[in-house]
Amino acid sequence: MNFLESVNDELKKAVEEGWAALKESAQSGKLRLKLHSLNREAEKRFREIGGIVYESDRLHREDPLKSPELQRLVAEIRQIEAETEALRDELSKLKGQGTVIRDSMPPCSPPLHRPEDKPFIPIWKTYRF
Repeated sequence: MNFLESVNDELKKAVEEGWAALKESAQSGKLRLKLHSLNREAEKRFREIGGIVYESDRLHREDPLKSPELQRLVAEIRQIEAETEALRDELSKLKGQGTVIRDSMPPCSPPLHRPEDKPFIPIWKTYRF
């Protein structure tokens, strides 16, 4: 095998590894986006539950937990929780099977303030008015 063939083989290998990492990263991003949207849906349901409970207290109604609308919202939240847990499991499996480039790389720059340094004082506090 001559030099050019070995360089060609190494380049092919590097491209295949990069493509695999890119696919893994894209799939991970899709799962994270889905998790975020599910969390927002759950928050929306919680707000609706809070509104129902507040309204029933304001109008002096009986137990708001017996409301069919509240029961429906609780069932939807439980379904969202199950979907979220399944997505988290899938995401952890995805992280466990491949190499995540971002986790193995050092940080881009050092932090601006370290706790062992002198205490951080915002600039506006140093001026006298």
